[in-house]
Amino acid sequence: MDIVTKDTLELLAYSTLQGVGAVTLRKVALSKNSAEQAEDELHFRIPIIKKALSKKGAWEKATDEANRQVELAKENKSRIISIHDEDFPPLLKELAKKNMDVPVLLFIKGRLAKESNNAVAIVGTRKPTKAGEIITERISRYFIDQGWSLVSGLALGCDAIAHDTAVKSEAHTVAVLAHGLHMVAPKSNQRLADEIIATGGALISEYPFGHGALAPNFVRRDRIQAALAQGVIMVQSDLDGGSLHAARAALKYDRWLAVPCPIKRDLQNQEKVVRANLLLTQGAEEEVAKLLNCDLERLEKLNVLKSRDDYHNLIKLPQTNSAEISQGTQGVLPL
Repeated sequence: MDIVTKDTLELLAYSTLQGVGAVTLRKVALSKNSAEQAEDELHFRIPIIKKALSKKGAWEKATDEANRQVELAKENKSRIISIHDEDFPPLLKELAKKNMDVPVLLFIKGRLAKESNNAVAIVGTRKPTKAGEIITERISRYFIDQGWSLVSGLALGCDAIAHDTAVKSEAHTVAVLAHGLHMVAPKSNQRLADEIIATGGALISEYPFGHGALAPNFVRRDRIQAALAQGVIMVQSDLDGGSLHAARAALKYDRWLAVPCPIKRDLQNQEKVVRANLLLTQGAEEEVAKLLNCDLERLEKLNVLKSRDDYHNLIKLPQTNSAEISQGTQGVLPL
């Protein structure tokens, strides 16, 4: 399997140009036959590209950096793929085609699931209560038994429990990282990351090798978790918890969101990590919509989990159908 295809290498080079961010790169990727366009035509369609390439030696420098990233990927036994490639996650490609805020270029170590449409994102606090730990493991095992892939962020707490449950079951799991694949953060999860690869899972990132774990990256990382899945299960979160970023992204991307009701003991102990759960499962619609930063209509996608019996209802929810996207679309995305 190639480390990078010709079309993706070109897109990677564009990504390294000065001033070219995620929005511009998405425009390049979504331009009809962009990988085959004459350079001057692409300049005309995307002025930022024209400005970036107006500097002497800019393209040569960009291609050198792209080739350096390919060498680093080779050294780290990784690949670089884009929406120009057939194995780019179809759920992500579906959102990219809608010009949503998702990456069009991914760095991957390991293997993506063969049936990547059957994936659920499991997120939650880094310090779950005992009940939170149990719920995370139970939900993870349920979806594993259904043959689904688990997506999470390799953070401490709920994320690590979900990944670890998949590893122990030799099931597929994807860890979305907030930095380049040259490192693992937190370092204490290095062994878990290695086990994910060893059991057939994957580590993925939108960030190139050498890019560190900056604070804003974690917010952006959370949106990818939602984009890669049919839905998001937010096990436990405080009212300002980072897991809410994935929850909000789920509704923005028209995915379902599931939130377990807090147990009586956690409420009696006034556990902060269930305050968002309490509001989302028992609060007024206006308060719920405000916390999730969405319109009231979007709350149709919110599912309250009162017991293990409700897990099955999630499986029966309508799935995002991206089969036609995985087969390619004529004249829109060059695959």
